[in-house]
Amino acid sequence: TLRGDGTGERKEWERIYDYDVYNDLGQPDKNDVFARPTLGGSSTLPYPRRGRTGRKPTLKDPESESRSKSFYIPRDESLNPLKASHSVIKTLNLVSKNDTPQLRALVTLEENDQPEFNTFEDVLLLYGESPNDFPLPKVIQANNNAWMTDEEFTREMIAGVNPNVIRKLSEFPQKSKVDSQLYGDNTTTITKEHLEPYMDGVNIEQAIQSNRLYILDHHDAIFPYLRKVNETGAKAYATRTIIFLQDDGTLKPLAIELSKPHPQ
Repeated sequence: TLRGDGTGERKEWERIYDYDVYNDLGQPDKNDVFARPTLGGSSTLPYPRRGRTGRKPTLKDPESESRSKSFYIPRDESLNPLKASHSVIKTLNLVSKNDTPQLRALVTLEENDQPEFNTFEDVLLLYGESPNDFPLPKVIQANNNAWMTDEEFTREMIAGVNPNVIRKLSEFPQKSKVDSQLYGDNTTTITKEHLEPYMDGVNIEQAIQSNRLYILDHHDAIFPYLRKVNETGAKAYATRTIIFLQDDGTLKPLAIELSKPHPQ
């Protein structure tokens, strides 16, 4: 009953789930160099999708949607006014309380662009029991280190914006589809010896047959761009994470592999 029909312009107060391709990434009316291709929508690459807004098309490209400073979010998904006002009030209370290094770290950076937080304890000082503090996130209310656990790591994968990138592992070792002539052999270096000691007595073959091994694969999509990215001062890796479905129905990460191009 909340599904959109792909027509009309979505209004702020509506509670409609309508989807569209990413055809608003560019600004062709501003200049041809700002034109961008549409992402998603083909039979082979239907995703990604975004919340449909129904804004008018651009003048130069009728297939591109004009951009706006606001984005349509279904009413029941947007931050409710009470929660938003609480956030603003908490921030103002912090500002009025005193000028602390922790507070300045929220809005300022050092000359080397590094935040002023030196430890996680510095971050935790922003949260607490007093009315002037930000409310403590539920994930660390019982234990400040709860976010570091394997269980929380995999829970956040599933609760993230795109859990569909996790897929069943159907072959082992995991092979790469990037051009071996350009990038060499990128078969995973994760071995059975890395995984099986943590698999509750199940071997690799049994786990694959019983649908208990999964992979979060950010290798092939990122790998061809790594050399260019890592030449800019930023540093990145292509990653593979192997996940195991345990007897109690929870997920556990078994191994994380970080890859970068061979120097030659």
